[in-house]
Amino acid sequence: MRGLHINGYELDKKLQNQWHIFTELSDLQGVLALATIGNTREDLLKLGEALVEIASRVEPGHSQEKTGLDHLLEDICLESLPTALMPYHEALQLPKRPAPLEEGVGAVVAESLIPYPPGIPWLVAGEVLEDSMMKKLKRLSEAGVEMIGLDSKNQINLVVKP
Repeated sequence: MRGLHINGYELDKKLQNQWHIFTELSDLQGVLALATIGNTREDLLKLGEALVEIASRVEPGHSQEKTGLDHLLEDICLESLPTALMPYHEALQLPKRPAPLEEGVGAVVAESLIPYPPGIPWLVAGEVLEDSMMKKLKRLSEAGVEMIGLDSKNQINLVVKP
């Protein structure tokens, strides 16, 4: 699917909505489909048919996603670890307020921000949200990545300093 410039989230949604096929996981680069002893030959043929059909309908270059290794690394690699301004346990116990992701730059986050997959925290309570991190998180969220710690309005919880 990479040559068609469709990301894994888009492919996963098409498989679910049009073919009622549910994959194990998806990310910007692709999807992971698992076959078990419970699957039949027909199940696998249906997956193959769906992929061929989706590929025939996608216009090359339709996706807004950047392509190439440099752009991939730009989206998923962190330049440095976030700065911790207070211990995790303290940040969890302080009052918090919701704010749009963009307005959180420079503030201390009150809960973890975790892109899934892979489910590894990029920020934890007590760390500062830097501009570069905000931009990466925003790109991932806009691409359809499930983002634990962001609400449906792309808001995060920030620590209200006493």
